[in-house]
Amino acid sequence: MVNELKIDNIVFLLGRNYHSKLIPKGIKVVIIDKRISELAQVPSYGIFRPFWLRKKLYILDNLINKITNGKFICYLPSTNNFLFQSILTHYNCFQFNIIEEGLLSYCHPNRIIKQTNQKYKATITGRIKYYFKYFSHYNRSSFFRNSNSTLGKIYLIGNSKFELDFDFYEKLDPNIIDVPVNDMSNSNIYIFDNLNTDIIDKKTFDLIVFDIFTKLIGEKIFIKFHPAQSNIEEIIKMLKFQNINYEIISNDLPLEIVFLKSKNLTVYGIWSSLLFYASNNNHQVISFIKTVNQMSEKAKNWAEIAIPEIFYKNIILK
Repeated sequence: MVNELKIDNIVFLLGRNYHSKLIPKGIKVVIIDKRISELAQVPSYGIFRPFWLRKKLYILDNLINKITNGKFICYLPSTNNFLFQSILTHYNCFQFNIIEEGLLSYCHPNRIIKQTNQKYKATITGRIKYYFKYFSHYNRSSFFRNSNSTLGKIYLIGNSKFELDFDFYEKLDPNIIDVPVNDMSNSNIYIFDNLNTDIIDKKTFDLIVFDIFTKLIGEKIFIKFHPAQSNIEEIIKMLKFQNINYEIISNDLPLEIVFLKSKNLTVYGIWSSLLFYASNNNHQVISFIKTVNQMSEKAKNWAEIAIPEIFYKNIILK
């Protein structure tokens, strides 16, 4: 896909400490700061903070105007994220394309909005919020002009099934990515999610991690931290306390490539999309999502809305 575009016209926007060796040399990379990345934490169905949003969107639009100098096309994993929505509704965006990446791609907007609306309408306060949220919904707020961007194409990874209501798509062959990786066949890998304290408070998270790794004592396990994770040092102390035989996988190494080039992996985690892609490549995947749901009601409610049914296919739940 990138080969179809002129390198001088491509810009990658990266946030949350992400960096990748897969980006071809010569392509411009822009790191978005916290002021913009905070838009990714806004619920996809909107939030009634018009003046806060106005400030954030103003910063985002200035950045986009600076790096595009006019009309542009964007490539996004989904339209279910408020930051992505804010980019595709920029007044100079005339087309957006979807590249499958992560579980968000499999969450149909109607499904998320329907379930969220049901939760809103359960109380009087919720009903008030339900109506006010439309002031800052999909097509930005009234402070900004909207774009007329249209959906171009959907790009799928390998043989995965994209369960959305679109007929026009193109399949990408992940094997064309030539990245040298060590053969990790027959290894155990634990994948961390980013700790979201709105979903799981720190104390509960620590208890969950301790409980999970108690079950893994005696095995060597490779650890993959989330790029945006802030409690890495605390986790390492916990691993040492439990005498876990571990090795940390660098964030420079895309695990999707490891899943393609290795065999017979056992992959552990909670709800990372990497578990889904590991199972798609015929590895054994064990999710501790049941453990998390038993210890955190907030996490359970969040999973009901945010985790699509396809995630649970071919995954062992504990």
